[in-house]
Amino acid sequence: MVDIRPVPGVGHEGARLLGRGITRSYKGVKALNDVNIEIPRGRVTGLIGANGAGKSTLVNILSGYDRPDDGVISIDSEEIARESAQRRTRRGIARTFQHGHLFPRLTVIENVEVTALACGLSRAKARSLATDVLTEFQLEEWALHEADHLPHGVERRLGVARALATRPRWVLFDEPAAGLNEGEAQHFRETMRALAARGIGVLLIDHNMPLVFGSCDHIFVLGAGRNVVDGTPDEIRHDERLATSYLGNAARQIAEGGADVTA
Repeated sequence: MVDIRPVPGVGHEGARLLGRGITRSYKGVKALNDVNIEIPRGRVTGLIGANGAGKSTLVNILSGYDRPDDGVISIDSEEIARESAQRRTRRGIARTFQHGHLFPRLTVIENVEVTALACGLSRAKARSLATDVLTEFQLEEWALHEADHLPHGVERRLGVARALATRPRWVLFDEPAAGLNEGEAQHFRETMRALAARGIGVLLIDHNMPLVFGSCDHIFVLGAGRNVVDGTPDEIRHDERLATSYLGNAARQIAEGGADVTA
């Protein structure tokens, strides 16, 4: 794991990204209704739920790409709900997107380098960091390829690499494992655990239940825009509300111990 230092800030002991009472409506329909979430540094936090549960909306609000109608977002007790996405990036909140958000006419290494430059690194340091990150994510052979028309798994890894080039205190992963093969998913699991060990707070949204349950320290479950339950993987795995009401057969298999959760 490349030594991607978090941006300067308070020590990670006790440091948390919090959402309290988050509510968001679109055309009168509540996508989120009084949702609470807590993402401490140094741990991997999962966020799961059926399609339409509000997971991506919550990530958009936490990262500044959307604003809540009501609720509080804070870092270490400092309110940030009115801050822009760019300001939150400078505070150390990075995220990935379900659908790319790459610079298609730049090469893979340039996509990572420009992200580091935007966070204040010199050109030489940005290139060095980009090279290290591409090595960590096994992207060296793609370094000089333009980002347009990359294979899906490579595109996903590049999105993660760009997020880490900001040297985040928190990184919010929105379905990063979609399109990854088993080996790539295992490598990503190891990467998340290594990030947490370095004091970075990780939020993982993914439909790969073995990856989520094999990676996370704590899991929040959303259903129809509301908190359903949260707890450790073992607590969630055996909670009847997960298996019978929100995630269907995949969740039921996990709850009954019928799925390999080591991803």
